[in-house]
This record gives sequence, C-alpha cells and structure tokens, in this order.
Amino acid sequence: STDYVFADGDRTPRKIDDPLRPKGAYGVSKLLGERMIAEINPPGWILIRTAWLYGPNGPNFVQTMLNAARAGKPLKVIQDQTGSPTYTFDLASATLELIRANASGTFHLTNSGETNWFEFTRAIMDEFGITPTSLTPITSADWQTIKPDSAARPSYSVLDLSDYTRATGFKMPDWRDGLKRYHARIDSVAASVS
Repeated sequence: STDYVFADGDRTPRKIDDPLRPKGAYGVSKLLGERMIAEINPPGWILIRTAWLYGPNGPNFVQTMLNAARAGKPLKVIQDQTGSPTYTFDLASATLELIRANASGTFHLTNSGETNWFEFTRAIMDEFGITPTSLTPITSADWQTIKPDSAARPSYSVLDLSDYTRATGFKMPDWRDGLKRYHARIDSVAASVS
C-alpha cells in the first residue's frame, strides 16, 4: 500500500493505526485493497505501506531529475511535501526480513530520515556531481497549476518504522545511504554493459 492512505495532519511520523482518509482516487483504491486483505484475513498476510520509491529498473524520480538536469532543463521542484525517499532494494531486503521473522500484519517500510522533494533533488545532484541549469523550489499549489492532472499528495508522509524494527530487530537505512547505493548500482550496471 502507500502513504497516500493517510489524512493530512500533524508533522509526526505516521503510525500504522493513524486515521486513514486518503485525498484522491489513488489513495482510496489502496485503502480499499487494505480493507479487502483484512476482510479475507489469509494466514500469515503482510501488508506493507511504502512511499517515494526509486530503483534501477523503470522510470523514477531520481532518473527523471537526472535526465532533465543533463538535458539542461530548468528544474522546478516541490518544497512543501515531506517524506522518506526509498530505494527499492532496501524495501525488498526489509520485506525478506519480515518473512524470515514470520511476521504478519501491517508494516511501514521506507528508508529512514525525512526530506522534501526539493532537498532530495539537491542531494541527487550532489551525489551525481551535476550542476543543474537552475533548481527552483515551488509549492504544491504551483505544481497543480503546472500539472493539473497530477495526484494530490499528502504534505507530510513520513512513516513510523518502529513496528518493523520490533518484528525483525533491524533498522531501515537512511535515505541518503540508499541514494549512494543506488548510484553505485546503476554505475556498476552501466559499466558491465559497456
């Protein structure tokens, strides 16, 4: 599932049992899926809420920002949405740890720490050694004007990871560490292809 299921509220990490009031159709569809799993209640079920995913396979925010910066395009990036960028390899590893721990129920899995899209973009540019033509912070309202069909995102969607740590004994790596390993991974893939 997703951070989109939560209502906007205070700026503390979302706990598993926090109020669920999604803003748009995407969040509503995910919440309906969560409820169906709970109703069916299959043995050993695990439901994972995650957010801000990126990885080496397929399009993602990191690659979009890199491609735009390398093409010399000006970058306008939202500064008033806070979350935890999550490297898909870390999500996969954490999921395996839940399975190994014989865990069941609902868990939050993202990389640890928090940032906003603008600061995440700055970290991406720093990590990859790119100086964009321009990098400008904008608001969610500005973005809705630029892209009126985009889904409404929660303004604060950092997820509380403590249930995962209790179940497995592990902590999720920081989002900055995930970004470094993503960079190393795509560099190694590129080197093996050339």
